[in-house]
Amino acid sequence: MKNEKLLMGKREGGFSSIQTMLILFILSLSVLGLGTGISLTQKYFYKNEAIQQELILLQNEVKEIIEQLENDPTPESDSPIDPVWSYIDSRANEYTYLRLSDVSSRINPNWVRSVFFQRTNFKKFLLNGVSHDMLNDHRNKTGFVMDINSSYFELIDPEALDTLFTPYSYINVNTAYEYVLKDMYEL
Repeated sequence: MKNEKLLMGKREGGFSSIQTMLILFILSLSVLGLGTGISLTQKYFYKNEAIQQELILLQNEVKEIIEQLENDPTPESDSPIDPVWSYIDSRANEYTYLRLSDVSSRINPNWVRSVFFQRTNFKKFLLNGVSHDMLNDHRNKTGFVMDINSSYFELIDPEALDTLFTPYSYINVNTAYEYVLKDMYEL
């Protein structure tokens, strides 16, 4: 009987050791998981804070540019020598890239006369095999379009469409394509 109790005590002692090791293993996994979670949370917080600071800096830059545009002493000027343009150029630095583009002075393919493509160097921007008559036919079919890239990509060089043309320029009744003027008048 004494041996049985001694034997049971040894068995229970071995089982207790396994339980203790298992509990320590689970606790160490929990501590490791908690530490990893805290570390990831801190990284996310600092990254989010940096993004918020960048956003605030950009918003402040935009506010300053809007103020400059509102107080522009030469609102009719739209060239790189305009004071607002030089202000924007001075604001660019290693962290911020600012660009102001003069879009309204670009050519609008919706209403420019096709003779313009026929008699000037702009004919080089018509794709191979495209004539000024084809441009007129296209405009007569489609009418005025805002998305010039999707409408004129088969007629005009896509790079030129991005840099030299826009749907936002002013119409000049003296030089506009006559059918476009007629369509505008009928609106």
